[in-house]
Amino acid sequence: MTTHPPSSSAPVSAPSLFLPNPHHPAPERNQPRLIPHSPVSPFMNGDPSSPPVHIPALHTMSLKRRPSHRKDIGGDSDGEEDTQDESVIRGLMRPSVPKSIPAHLAPTALRVSLISAALGMLVGLCIQKALRLLWYAWPNTTNMHQSSSPVGLLARTGDIFASPQLNAYLAAWALFHLAEFWITAHWNATRLMEDSFLLQNGIAYHVAHLAGLIEFFVRHLLWSQGSVKAHWWSYVGLGLVVAGQIARSLAMVHAAGSFSHEVARGTKRADHTLVTTGIYAFTRHPSYVGFFYWALGTQLLLGNPLAFCVFAVTLWRFFRHRIVGEEYSLKQFFPKDYEEYAKRVGTGLPFI
Repeated sequence: MTTHPPSSSAPVSAPSLFLPNPHHPAPERNQPRLIPHSPVSPFMNGDPSSPPVHIPALHTMSLKRRPSHRKDIGGDSDGEEDTQDESVIRGLMRPSVPKSIPAHLAPTALRVSLISAALGMLVGLCIQKALRLLWYAWPNTTNMHQSSSPVGLLARTGDIFASPQLNAYLAAWALFHLAEFWITAHWNATRLMEDSFLLQNGIAYHVAHLAGLIEFFVRHLLWSQGSVKAHWWSYVGLGLVVAGQIARSLAMVHAAGSFSHEVARGTKRADHTLVTTGIYAFTRHPSYVGFFYWALGTQLLLGNPLAFCVFAVTLWRFFRHRIVGEEYSLKQFFPKDYEEYAKRVGTGLPFI
């Protein structure tokens, strides 16, 4: 009688479940156990009489694993690692829920996004040409376009628009107003407004900057014959712009919730504290000092002697009046502390 080897579908004897099979080595630790199946047939071992193997899709698979009571030699079970892996997978598979903006805030959000986009585009357009100030030997275009014809005038105007001084000024102006909003949003969110860009700073502010631009263009078109060579005062102005911006930004960061674009009058706010540390240890009004020298630096950067003098006188008178009113309120809010603070630290502005 001929004996046939047992088929693959024959039942396995009980001892073989516990004894290692030399032909099929045990899987390594922490490796997934794979269900054997044929790549070309949905049936187990390719036998049509066997039930088909059902492989669930990824999104229908249960991430729970059967608790294992086995402990490896010399260590605990890997249940904690499995739990961490499962939580990561759940986080990746879970769809994110966007936060909606209330309907009544939609117009404000639209205006804020448009202002931010416009200022950011201005910085992007100007920053590359502004970096040419790092090379002192910027080419002098005096002998390039001397013609008084409309074509020559247009060519000189193009040279002026491409000048590193003008582009550095425009980039610094846009960054200043972006920083006003960004810092307020991060360190002083309870007082964040659409006007935190400080673009609605009064008509006089915009007229002053426009007058400075007019002086820059007229001087180069009529007297300098289109010359846009950078001189030493442009670099002094650039240094004042950077120093003023740093002082202004640090003042807003160190004061945080106690900082306000408006002078506090009348009743003291509950969260208003007297800040005497950080940059306030060197000047009582670092935000005013920063803006004062930043504004003067913009006109030195452009090489505007007339606008520089007008800016200096106007801003000095403005801040003197503002500081007197602000310190009167601070002495009411912090009578003893502010008196001692004012004796130790100056305003930082000349003759104030």
